[in-house]
Amino acid sequence: MLQDFFVHPDRQVYFFASFSQNEVEEFHKYIVIDAETKRELQEGKSYHHCDNP
Repeated sequence: MLQDFFVHPDRQVYFFASFSQNEVEEFHKYIVIDAETKRELQEGKSYHHCDNP
């Protein structure tokens, strides 16, 4: 499990994200990687089912 790490504002990181959406669902996932050490700092994903009113 990845932990939340403090990243100094002057530190370079890579942020990769993927978003997918259609009429009934949304899916998001992301990862943050330290540019110098190549260490994964944080990752996450989210799914949401959209109900039509």
